[in-house]
Amino acid sequence: MLLQTKTDIGKFRERNEDFIAVSRHPMSEDIVFMCLADGMGGGIHGDVASETVVKALYNLFMESDISIFDDINLLKKKTDEVINSCDKLLISKFGENSIGTTLCMGYVLRDKTLIINIGDSRCYKYEDDKLIQVTEDDSEVFRLYKNGSVSKDDLKYFGINNIITKCIGLRSDLCDPTYYELNNSYDMLLFFSDGVTDLLSDIEIEDIIKHSDNNLILENIIDRAVNSTDNFIIPKYLKDKYEYLVEPFYGKDNASGIIFIK
Repeated sequence: MLLQTKTDIGKFRERNEDFIAVSRHPMSEDIVFMCLADGMGGGIHGDVASETVVKALYNLFMESDISIFDDINLLKKKTDEVINSCDKLLISKFGENSIGTTLCMGYVLRDKTLIINIGDSRCYKYEDDKLIQVTEDDSEVFRLYKNGSVSKDDLKYFGINNIITKCIGLRSDLCDPTYYELNNSYDMLLFFSDGVTDLLSDIEIEDIIKHSDNNLILENIIDRAVNSTDNFIIPKYLKDKYEYLVEPFYGKDNASGIIFIK
């Protein structure tokens, strides 16, 4: 079993607003916690928001009796309570529309895996030599992909791709987590902040997985998202159809990830 994290501030941000925690449960190494939050760079103290949420969920994981992880409905309820408590805390302390964070996390349980998502950080599973996105981005541009207007790889060219429709901390009506239940047949799980997935396509990530030693997969993915010197070219069909397009660049944001290999 391999459990790794990596984060990079990138080339242009003044501080890293991503926060990560991973752990095996002290009463069972088979129960695994993975949590990644991306503080919203458009607000103040995004790093405070991400750290607050991840630490609270980590404490829930570490302090809970092992029996909670055999009752997935109870686990969802307790996780929901912590998420909503963090949302209320951040709003009461900083006010509405001032501080927020995404959340993408997972519990590996004895017979299934529970994934929780709010915002546009992502969880993927890698199974049968294929990379599959588990979560859906809570963002305006992801709706363009879902309705077939744009390919997922071209979402990075939209200047509004950082506008998310759900988060923790800004307003209580935006705090609405989505839960995904997986069987444990996958080979690995990967979690990324948008500093990775805005820049690397699923095909690129899959190729790195296939051509890297397990211990270097995450390092190679983060390094490419931050340090690649390739150029982006906005496709003509986008230019003809949409305004507010941008040419992205590597290292433009904090880039963080978690990898779990069974």
